[in-house]
Amino acid sequence: MVVDRITLKIVLPELATNIRYEAPYPVIEGPRELIKTYLDTVGRPVLVLSKANLVDQHIQELVVRYEFASWSLIREPLMATTFFLVLFLTVILAVRLNFSIVQDASTEMKQRLGCLTSEIVGLQDRRSALYQCYEDAINKFKSGKDHGRFKSDVNKVTTDHKALTKKVAELVKAIRSDPAFAPPGDLLERLDELQRQDSRLAELLQTAASQAEALVANKITRQQYLDADAKHVKNKEDAVARIEQLVEGL
Repeated sequence: MVVDRITLKIVLPELATNIRYEAPYPVIEGPRELIKTYLDTVGRPVLVLSKANLVDQHIQELVVRYEFASWSLIREPLMATTFFLVLFLTVILAVRLNFSIVQDASTEMKQRLGCLTSEIVGLQDRRSALYQCYEDAINKFKSGKDHGRFKSDVNKVTTDHKALTKKVAELVKAIRSDPAFAPPGDLLERLDELQRQDSRLAELLQTAASQAEALVANKITRQQYLDADAKHVKNKEDAVARIEQLVEGL
């Protein structure tokens, strides 16, 4: 097989330097070129070699040597990562930031009202956690009969509950008294009922504590306690369910 003339173009990595080659026979080197592909900045160097009158005996190895910095291997992945990161941040800022010069007063009031109701929900969650602490203290007292520790636990729970209830009442008062909020009537009704149901649940737990003390002191029989406790559990479950329903509606 005879080839009259062949031109070989070898594309090297971008930023390759000190390019040289070793041919087993004389070849003609043409002007080097640059080719740009995806994510290239300056382009990839192209080594151009040509040779005329080739036969089968010319099929031999051609060695190309060049220098290439190892950090260049991660240059393009870093460029792609940086591009998408900047793109995502730009979209996030464009969506979330408010570029209007004057903020709508009604929107601001709705946001403030939403913050206050969210704070009330958080306080109610903490009060619900105290209910469980109260019941745990009652159960420990019935089994361990440590009256001193029981009183200490109950006093701590009661103090924390009063503090949380006071904060909730202050927030409800702030919503009710500020005409700028203009809260819907059903919201105020739900907040008022939330306070009533919480007060009811606190009274039920106090009654349960008194019954436990009477049982431990042998002032009532175990059957009397069980009968009263069954009614107490039903009322407590109703109050808890109603509180959860009210919180979901805020």
